[in-house]
Amino acid sequence: MRDIALWKHFRARCLIDGKNNMAEKLTFKYDREADILYVNTVPPYAEQESEELEDEIIVRLNPKTGKVENFEVLFFTSRLLRSELFSLPVIADLRQATAE
Repeated sequence: MRDIALWKHFRARCLIDGKNNMAEKLTFKYDREADILYVNTVPPYAEQESEELEDEIIVRLNPKTGKVENFEVLFFTSRLLRSELFSLPVIADLRQATAE
């Protein structure tokens, strides 16, 4: 699948708006060897708390606010090959990023 190879360098210029009204750009990174899609609003850091959600999706939470800052989609390519709709158990307010 040609589209899977593009995930490695794909960067989205979208915003996710949290309770504190701080908006971050989403970045996507695909690890081909581990078959994991990483979606980040901030670079991961040691103090984040991790929690496994449904169907092998890991979220990394801000330890002070509980806000989802990162998530990891395990077995990403096998999810794309399934016939059912692929969705993530998170809610986001996506808007186009403004020029910096």
